[in-house]
Amino acid sequence: MPGASTLAYATKPGRNVVLDLTYSLTQTAPVRLKSGAAVQLTSFHQGGVVDPEVDAFGAGASRNGLKYRYYAPKKSLRPARSKAPLILFLHGGGEGGWSKASNNDLPLLANRGALAFATTESQQIFKGAYVVAPLKICWDPVAR
Repeated sequence: MPGASTLAYATKPGRNVVLDLTYSLTQTAPVRLKSGAAVQLTSFHQGGVVDPEVDAFGAGASRNGLKYRYYAPKKSLRPARSKAPLILFLHGGGEGGWSKASNNDLPLLANRGALAFATTESQQIFKGAYVVAPLKICWDPVAR
């Protein structure tokens, strides 16, 4: 479906939100395997969302409760005992979640900015770099 997404922009509170979607399948014909055998599905179990790019990031929280996602580079990209760069990705207002947000995936999923620094190409350019993407509801300390 064009434009389908597991995210939606909620005008109130002015943030991206993760949609809790339930899928159903209707099989109208058997699936043909390369061998020519026909497969008819008898059941469907919806599991969790799998996103290898997002799953490459760990999750954590600071002592004061600031949630963040982090990516650690492969050690093979850096010479022994060398320092690695740290990329701090600060998301826009729409990726900040809201006070009732239960996960910190939005900075990664909504615009994929932090994910770009964890790609094989980017990691080769930086010769291995750490990436941190904190989840902040509002970056402005005055606007609470």
